[in-house]
Amino acid sequence: MTTLSLLLGLLLQVTGSYDPAGRRDPFVSYATLAATEKASCPGTGLAARLVQELSLTGIVRDRAGRRALLATADRQTLFAREGARLCDGRVLRIEADAVVFEQRLADPLAPGRQVEVRRGLYPER
Repeated sequence: MTTLSLLLGLLLQVTGSYDPAGRRDPFVSYATLAATEKASCPGTGLAARLVQELSLTGIVRDRAGRRALLATADRQTLFAREGARLCDGRVLRIEADAVVFEQRLADPLAPGRQVEVRRGLYPER
């Protein structure tokens, strides 16, 4: 046996592997974990957008109720009704001067957690 093959065999014996058994791997950072578990958003329109990417630019009222005009960072305007699905949540309700989203958080420490996010028409107030 050569010295190199002997060292490789010894290295394989020492390193081993980690079996998480459903638990979080303590050797992986939270930032890496969150990046790998980022939601994939197939589709177009609101279904492909995250709540944090949207800002409220207006509210329109018609016979069917209120609709929110939402702007994206790339200056695209989208219309949303109550119950509309987003990549990481849905439109919970549309008020006279705000829209409330229900956002599903991808937090490795609190799986399945949902929060309400309110975007006002006049954020400085």
